[in-house]
Amino acid sequence: MKSLRMTSEQHEAWKAKQARAYADQRAVDASDSHAVTPGRRTDTLTLPWPPTGNTSVRHGNGGHYLTQDVRDYRAAVGVICRDYAPITGPYKLRLELSPPDRRRRDADNAIKQALDALVQAGYLADDSMSYMRELSVIVQDDVRYGWVKVKADPCA
Repeated sequence: MKSLRMTSEQHEAWKAKQARAYADQRAVDASDSHAVTPGRRTDTLTLPWPPTGNTSVRHGNGGHYLTQDVRDYRAAVGVICRDYAPITGPYKLRLELSPPDRRRRDADNAIKQALDALVQAGYLADDSMSYMRELSVIVQDDVRYGWVKVKADPCA
């Protein structure tokens, strides 16, 4: 059976690629008229592409744990979310997915990882239906950027 784990070199290459993509997107956002300032809610968060949910949890020694890729992704999302005011009550959520390549993917895997990371980062209070009143997902597959754009609007 083929191992699903990355070598340390592959992992470092993945982290570098994600950091470059994030830096490029931040440069685009900074040139936008809605530049990010700490503590200010903005229209859209841009997150790196999440690791797959299919291999995010491993089991061993009588328990389960998150893989290093998922822990790194959640840490990166936490850093990004520091610049944004959290959404504390019910909200409507819009996700725009732009996969990094042409491989077939399940959208729900990317959505689950992104939402879990946003909740852990404290940007969203919860991703349960008692908070998330509406969810819309748009997949941009004509251009491959490798990001997830998130827009959360508080419900009145």
